[in-house]
Amino acid sequence: MPKILIADDDVAVRDLIRSLLERVGYAVAEAGSGEQTIEMATSEDPGLILLDIVMPGIGGIEALRRLKADPATADIPVVVLSAQHEIALAKECVELGASDYLGKPCRHGWLLTTVKEILEISSHDYAFTGTQG
Repeated sequence: MPKILIADDDVAVRDLIRSLLERVGYAVAEAGSGEQTIEMATSEDPGLILLDIVMPGIGGIEALRRLKADPATADIPVVVLSAQHEIALAKECVELGASDYLGKPCRHGWLLTTVKEILEISSHDYAFTGTQG
């Protein structure tokens, strides 16, 4: 199973999501800042990034922008998971290349379903094109 990178500055949130994902068999890496997310996206080779908007240093929007601009990380699917529920923000994230935008808190089933579906789509694309995304 692909590794999932959880990018959130809240350790309790990361612990909860990590526990949920590991329980169903996913490998997990964790980042606590936008800069660390960008570094780990390259070094950890995640199949998916769960990205919060509000983080220290560069925030989630700028991290998303940089991830999608870098050919080494552009094809990694990113799901924004944020407590900010503004429609304009969700639209901006999708326009920047996010695969989905989920509000926090969210039901565990929704999160797991979203992760599974996006990883399946990404894997399917890879099988046919040789690239993720």
